Amino acid sequence: MEEVLKGLQGKSLTKNKLFEFLANLDLSTLEKKVIRCDACMKTFKKESYLKRHYDNNISCVTWNALPQKHNIQLPKGLHLILDDLLKHSITIDDKLECKFCNSTFTNTGNLHKHFNVSHVCNRLAYDEFKKHFNNL
Repeated sequence: MEEVLKGLQGKSLTKNKLFEFLANLDLSTLEKKVIRCDACMKTFKKESYLKRHYDNNISCVTWNALPQKHNIQLPKGLHLILDDLLKHSITIDDKLECKFCNSTFTNTGNLHKHFNVSHVCNRLAYDEFKKHFNNL
């Protein structure tokens, strides 16, 4: 980009001359090689910076070593996704109410204890969770 600006400096160009100048640019000389970590998508100016990144980030090395990589973008952390799936599996509209027997509770601890005690509700919640999980 700096080269383009230097080429335009001191020239008074009409619109047509400007378009002609831009059309004749050799973009291959302007494009720089992007050095990118395939795991976290961070970019680096030098190969040595990428190597240092790999030395400090074992998770990126592990991801790059996988034989089959999935190009997925998660909207939030995995634990939050699973928490949402669990909430939708056991409650109605995120209220502290069992989805299956309509019992209400004062806090989430009591709701969770309910699923330890009520085996039927727990099995129904398990099936519901599997459905939501398989729809991901």
